[in-house]
Amino acid sequence: MVGGVGEDAGEMEYGSTAAIAIRDPQLREQLWAAAQGAPVQLLGDLSELGDTEELCAEIGRARPDILLMELTGPAEFADAARALKAGAGAPRIVAVDRSADPERILAAMRAGASEYLYPPFGREFSEALARLAAECSQEHEARRPAGVAIGCVSAKGGCGATTFACHAAAFLRRARKETLLADFDWSAGMAAVYAQANSRYTLADALGSLHRIDLTLWKALVATGHDGLHVMPAPRDPMEYTANQRGLQSLLRFWRTQYEFTVVDLGSGVTTALLDLAPELDQIAVVTTAEAPALRAASQMLRALGKADCGRNRVRLVVNRALRRPPFPAAELERLLDCPVYGSVPLECGSPDDTVEIRPPQLESAMGAGMAAIASRMTGLPAETRKPRKLAFFGGGR
Repeated sequence: MVGGVGEDAGEMEYGSTAAIAIRDPQLREQLWAAAQGAPVQLLGDLSELGDTEELCAEIGRARPDILLMELTGPAEFADAARALKAGAGAPRIVAVDRSADPERILAAMRAGASEYLYPPFGREFSEALARLAAECSQEHEARRPAGVAIGCVSAKGGCGATTFACHAAAFLRRARKETLLADFDWSAGMAAVYAQANSRYTLADALGSLHRIDLTLWKALVATGHDGLHVMPAPRDPMEYTANQRGLQSLLRFWRTQYEFTVVDLGSGVTTALLDLAPELDQIAVVTTAEAPALRAASQMLRALGKADCGRNRVRLVVNRALRRPPFPAAELERLLDCPVYGSVPLECGSPDDTVEIRPPQLESAMGAGMAAIASRMTGLPAETRKPRKLAFFGGGR
């Protein structure tokens, strides 16, 4: 089994991953020591796997970019390389041997090896892995997943990003799109409650299983909410972002391969998570109200996103709980915030006694229809034409 992916792996600075399959104990020890300083993230040691079939199965699950594999014999190596190339998640294979025998080098390269390495594992070893890591990064960029990731964040607490995220995800699900609602707001984490999704697993479990995640495991982890919407609940306990930065980015990329749309609730305020994850998102809905404190916070957030790797062309400014006669016309808001208003959601009163009732997304309500219209514009999907009902969702959200 591939091991070694835990808290330390979340702090790695490298995007490419590698695994080792070396049966010779001495050679394996030398290679492992040298690989610790190489520009790749080590997933673990596959050397104890019994045969090629087990190796291919583990590679298909862990999907390392690079596999360091011992050249035990040309024929055996060729058979294993052929099977790996034909399987899922085929890695770049580095043949590792004790000598620089020309015939063995030629046999390895003919079998499909990208590099041939032998001791001592010094600078040439690191340079070879650096070249392969760069090639892998270029391929990852060229194979940008088709799935779209949309982030939703409140300028300040209470502006309604969770409400918007839930309604946007519900709209996409109603449009028969494979959609995931992911809750990255580990200070509040209410998206799963509003989406009526009950699960024993949370984002923390997904991060803990990242080193072995595949479609089968993911189906066991993800919750199902209202109308069949897939939901990834926030952790039950506060989570340290820095230690999980790489893991969250990897999860987002994995979700892109599984869903047509991933809607992420990013909580509220300018956070490290927001700025670090912004480059991973296709669009970011910044939800504010027309109240002075929220507008001030929205202005700070827009400036921060502008400095991060998130161009203004991906930011969508959403004004929630908009009055029929707002204190600031849209043109004035745009001047104050130096950002166009992408859409507004009308203020909708709750029940007569103003109590807040937790409901699944109500796309037929005035507020729900307004949010669905914005989601329709963001995704290019047609909005429904049903007449809105005067029914509140949960009072505008967080």
